[in-house]
Amino acid sequence: MSEIVNALVDAGFEVERIEEPGYADPDAYESDFGSFEPELMAKVPPTLVVAAEK
Repeated sequence: MSEIVNALVDAGFEVERIEEPGYADPDAYESDFGSFEPELMAKVPPTLVVAAEK
């Protein structure tokens, strides 16, 4: 994550917000791809969303 944020800052962007959508409860996890473990995805979301403005 630091590589992405640092690259944005180095390019002159101001990072306004970072979100890691996921499921706090492993039982609520729905696998669209079939290859992720619910217990892991509850702790390490597979997606990072960055809002940045230049």
